[in-house]
Amino acid sequence: MQVASRLLLVWGICTLFPIPEVRSYWAFTTMTIAWCITECIRYAYYALNLLNMGPSFLVWCRYTFFYILYPVGAGSEAIEIYQSLPFAHTIHPAYYYFLVAMICIYPPGFFVMYTHMIAQRKRYLGPSKAKKS
Repeated sequence: MQVASRLLLVWGICTLFPIPEVRSYWAFTTMTIAWCITECIRYAYYALNLLNMGPSFLVWCRYTFFYILYPVGAGSEAIEIYQSLPFAHTIHPAYYYFLVAMICIYPPGFFVMYTHMIAQRKRYLGPSKAKKS
């Protein structure tokens, strides 16, 4: 879902509607910042794990920062989609309804992703990991 939402936001919103009501809205900035921080942590974590060099602070960042970054990112994405709705009719009325459906999918999708990350955090940072260290 994460990759699909990014494709939708980059190509289906920001590229189709390069207008101030969408691209200059505050949610665009918060979305971009949340994405950047998330991806820097995620890919540093993946790369260092491939080299068997995953530092514990990076593991902690990977499984803790999402508490703030996921709500900020997903909320900003949904706001960006909402901001584009008045302009979606210029593409096609069906596109407007597609975007409305996407906004409706965000809350349950967010819940699934967020609770998954909470479970992952318990798995990687839970009490059993602390005892072994």
